[in-house]
Amino acid sequence: MAGADQEAKAGVVRRPVAEMVRTRLVGAWSRDQDCGRQIVFGEGGTLVAFDGTSGSWSVTGPSSDGTMIRMQGPGRIANLEVTLIADDEVHLRDTDPGTDGETLYLQRCGG
Repeated sequence: MAGADQEAKAGVVRRPVAEMVRTRLVGAWSRDQDCGRQIVFGEGGTLVAFDGTSGSWSVTGPSSDGTMIRMQGPGRIANLEVTLIADDEVHLRDTDPGTDGETLYLQRCGG
């Protein structure tokens, strides 16, 4: 309990990981440095994919290495493990059976 008391005095605010992932993912991301093709995670769970198709996303729970999100679009539902690297970098690893576990390395666009 002493650690929690010290954090409270220091102004440290602990948030659930799912909330942190949800907050940090909102915005535009790209696989290349110039943000030529973006994926946009909207605040209300909307999604615009690299190819311009629309879909949705949601945080679905914890995993052994991070937090899981589900992205849904035309013809595909993907379950991805999120690793927050920095404010402007995130890794999304496909965990669905039958996939090769591809990881998307994304950088935040626009700042």
